[in-house]
Amino acid sequence: MVKRKVTKKGVKKKSEPVKAEKKFEYHDDAPIIVKLLSIFNYVNGGLWALIGFIIIFAAGGIVSYILQVSPELFVGYESGSLVTMLILAGIVMVLLAVLHFFVGIGLWRLKPWARIVSIILSTIGVIGTIYSMIINFAPTQIFNIVVDGFIVGYLLFSKEAKEAFKKNKKLVK
Repeated sequence: MVKRKVTKKGVKKKSEPVKAEKKFEYHDDAPIIVKLLSIFNYVNGGLWALIGFIIIFAAGGIVSYILQVSPELFVGYESGSLVTMLILAGIVMVLLAVLHFFVGIGLWRLKPWARIVSIILSTIGVIGTIYSMIINFAPTQIFNIVVDGFIVGYLLFSKEAKEAFKKNKKLVK
C-alpha cells in the first residue's frame, strides 16, 4: 500500500512501506531427516528432564529403598552422601535435557553449531554404549548404537545435510 502525505501546499512524495526481509528459509529448506532429528532431540531432552527431576525430588526415597533392599552395595557410605550424589546426577540430567532442547532448536533452524554438537553427542553415545556392552550386555544397546551411528553418519557424511547447513550459513552472513 502506497501512502501519500498531504500538506497545505499539496501532495508530497509517495512513501513506500518498509518490507521486512526474510533472513532464513530454514523451515522449508531443512531436509526431513534433519527435522526428525530435531524432534528426536526434543523428545530426548524431555525424557532426560523427566528422569532428572524425578531423581532430584525422590533422591531420599530412592536411597532409603536401595539401602533396605541391598545394603551390602553401599557399605561405608552415609545415606546423606548418597542422596547428594543422586541429586547431582539429576541436575546433570536436567542440564543434558536443556542441551538437547537447544540442539533440537538449532537443528530445526539448520545452525551449523547444532550439527557439530549433535555429532559429538551421538559419538559419545556410541562410545559409551560400546563400553557399556563390554561390561554388561543388553539387547537394547544394539538399538542405541544403530540410532547414534545413523545420526553421526547422516550429519557427517550426507551431502543433503551438509548442503542444507552450508546453505543456511550463507543466508545468515
